[in-house]
Amino acid sequence: MFGERLRSLRTEHDYTQESLGEKLGVSPKTVGTWERGTREPSIDKINQIAAIFDTTADYLLGRTNSRYVSAPSAVDLADKNVIMSFEGRPIPPEDIELMRRLLRGSKKDDE
Repeated sequence: MFGERLRSLRTEHDYTQESLGEKLGVSPKTVGTWERGTREPSIDKINQIAAIFDTTADYLLGRTNSRYVSAPSAVDLADKNVIMSFEGRPIPPEDIELMRRLLRGSKKDDE
């Protein structure tokens, strides 16, 4: 799966194995072995490849068929039932209230 997707993205973006290898700091032969599935890149290289092609490592590895990171949906800060998180940790209610006040243009509780 990885090799097929790498080759597809590479050709779609008009990269040769040599030009992609230069961007990644590897030989064209290494890119070829990845595409044929005889070798696998390190996670660092997978992340570099994902960045070059503006896609995700999950797409490259076949974990999803969606090439792009989906944009977060809009969240209504007035909805008390929505649990918001940042970097995987829930945002405390007092911080959500601060965001509400900042969005209204006020730093004070009573405005």
